[in-house]
Amino acid sequence: MSESLGAADKRAIELNEVEWWSNWGKVRWLGNRCYVLSSRDFGEPFFNRAGFLSCDTSADDLRKIESDFVRARRSPHIMLSESCTRSGSLLKGRGYADVDRMVVMGSGGDAIGRNEGVLVRRAAPRDVNAWCETYLLSFYGEVLQQSQVRRIVKRLSRLNKVTLLVAELDGRVAGVTALYRSPGLMGLYCLGTVPALRGRGVARSLLGFSQDLAAAEGRTFVLQSLLSEETHPFYRRFGFRKLYVKRLLQRISPTDALPPGKRKPAIPDVVIRRVPGVGPHLFAAVFQGFERVGAVGGIFGDETEKTLSELSLEVVDEKGYMHINAAKGSIVVSAGYLKDGDQSYLYLDAIHELVHIRQHMEGKELWDRSYKYVDRPTELEAYKATVAEARKIGFTDMQLVDYLKVEWVSEEDFARFLVTLGVKRQ
Repeated sequence: MSESLGAADKRAIELNEVEWWSNWGKVRWLGNRCYVLSSRDFGEPFFNRAGFLSCDTSADDLRKIESDFVRARRSPHIMLSESCTRSGSLLKGRGYADVDRMVVMGSGGDAIGRNEGVLVRRAAPRDVNAWCETYLLSFYGEVLQQSQVRRIVKRLSRLNKVTLLVAELDGRVAGVTALYRSPGLMGLYCLGTVPALRGRGVARSLLGFSQDLAAAEGRTFVLQSLLSEETHPFYRRFGFRKLYVKRLLQRISPTDALPPGKRKPAIPDVVIRRVPGVGPHLFAAVFQGFERVGAVGGIFGDETEKTLSELSLEVVDEKGYMHINAAKGSIVVSAGYLKDGDQSYLYLDAIHELVHIRQHMEGKELWDRSYKYVDRPTELEAYKATVAEARKIGFTDMQLVDYLKVEWVSEEDFARFLVTLGVKRQ
C-alpha cells in the first residue's frame, strides 16, 4: 500500500479499526460513512467517539451524532481525517477543538530485529488472564478493570480474525499485542510492555513477529498511534511510515459571540496537551500539529518535521513559564502554566522558544549579559517572530501589550521595547 492512499485504501484501514474496537464497545452506524462507538466499560473519549470513513460530512450527520452523546451524557468527540479540511471547518464552526491526533502507519517491509532473550508466541487459552493483566499494566498502570477486559479478550480469543500474542522475558509475560484481520489487511492493536520491563526489546520483538506473520499471509501490515501516547517515533525507527493523520476533536462550546474587537485570537488547528505529566516528553506529543504552522516552518525550513519530532520537552513542577535548557537543547515548561495558561499565550510562547532552539542549534549565545533583556539580539529576533504570528492570529496592539509585559522589565525599558517591536500603546 503506497503512501499516497486512495479513498478505498483509507476506508479499508478505517473499517479494520472500527471492527476491532467494536469488540470493546457498541458501534452504531449512521448510513455507510459514519459511526458512533460507545462503551459502558471504558469512559475515555477514545472508546466513546464518532468517526467518518470519508470527508462527506453534513450538519445532519453531526446533529444525529451529537444526539447520541447527549443521551449518553457525554461530551461529543469525533475522529476525522486531517485531509478533510471542509469538514474540519464545519466542526470548528460548531464549537469543536482538537484534543489529540492519530497517526496511521504502514510497514516499510524492513526486517525488524528481535531480542533473543524475548520469547514471542501465540497466546493459549491459559494466557488470557496474563494477557489482560499485562495490557492493563502497560496502558493504565493498574488492573482495576481486569474483569471487563477479561470478558472482552476471552471473546476475541475465539475469533479466527484475531491473533493474541504474548512476549515472555525471564519466564514471565512482559508484553502483549493483538492482530486483527480484514480483507488484505492485518492491523496491530494494544501493543504494550509492563513499565518495569521496558527498554529490553519486548515491544520490538512483538512488532517483528507480527510483521513476519502479516508478510507470511500476504497482508498489508498497518497500525495506528495516538500522538499523546508518544509511540510514533518508536514505530518510525523500525521503518513504519506515515500513511495519513486523523484528528480527534471535542465539542468545547458554541462559537464565540463577542464583538470582533473583543474576540479571543484564533490559533491554528493545533493541540496543546494541558496535563501530560511532570517529566520528559517529546515536544511534538505535547504541542501537536506545530510542524504545519507557517511560522514554525519559517524557523526550521525543510527540517521542521524532523526537528520537532526529535525535540525534547521537560514539564517541571515549579513556578514559571517557558524557557530553554541550553545544556540539553530542550524546552522547559512549568506544569502549572501548561495546565492553566491562556491557550494563545502558550501557542506564542512555543513559537518564541522554537526560535531560541534554532539559535541554539546555530551555536549562538542566547543570554549575552552585555545587553539588557529588551535589547538582546536573540530575544528581539524571537519576539519579532512572535509578534508577527500574534498579529496574524488576531491579536490587537492592546492584547500584545498585555502579552509582552513581564515582571522583570522596568516600565522605561518596556516602553522602548514596544517601540522596537512596533507595538502601540492605546
